[in-house]
Amino acid sequence: MSTRGRRVLLASCLFLSGAAGLLYEVAWLRVLSVVFGHTAWAVTVVLGAFMGGLAAGGWLGGRVADRVARPVRAYAALEAAVGLLGLLTPLMGRAIERAYVGWCHSFPGVTARPIEILLALAWLLPPTALMGATLPLLSRVVTDDPRRAGQRVGRLYALNTWGAAAGAAAAGYLLLPALGVRATVW
Repeated sequence: MSTRGRRVLLASCLFLSGAAGLLYEVAWLRVLSVVFGHTAWAVTVVLGAFMGGLAAGGWLGGRVADRVARPVRAYAALEAAVGLLGLLTPLMGRAIERAYVGWCHSFPGVTARPIEILLALAWLLPPTALMGATLPLLSRVVTDDPRRAGQRVGRLYALNTWGAAAGAAAAGYLLLPALGVRATVW
C-alpha cells in the first residue's frame, strides 16, 4: 500500500474511532444517568471522567509514542482494547448499580457523591485513557516531515473530532432511541 493510501486508511480509522468513542460516551452517560439520576451532577461526573481519561491517555501516549517501534500496531491494539471494554457496558452498568445501591443502603443519609465519582472513574478511566493514547501514536506515523507535522496532526485531530460529532449524533438521535443501549454498544 502506498504511503498516501496508508494515511487515508489511518485517517478513516481515526474518524471511526472518534465516532465510536462518542457513541460510547453517550451510551455510558445513559447507563450512569439511570443509576445516579438524570441530573447535571450525573452528567458532570461522566463528562469529567471521560475527559480526564482522554487527557491522561493523551499524556501517557505522548510520553511513549516515540519509543513504540510499530505505532500502527499499537494503535490497533489500543482500539481493540477499547472495543472489548465497550462490550462490557451492560455488565459494568449492572455492577455499578449494585455497588451504588449497596453504598446508599449501607450509609443512609450520607452523600453518595464521592462514590458516584469513584464508580464513574473506575469504569471510564481505562477505556478513555486508551482512547486518549491513540492520537499521539498515529501522530507519530504522519510526522515524517517536520515542516508539515502540525498540518498533518491537525488534520488527524479534525477527522477524529468530526467522527466524534457524527458518533454522538448517531447515538443520541438514531441508535439509542431505535435500538437501546445494549444493541447500540454492540
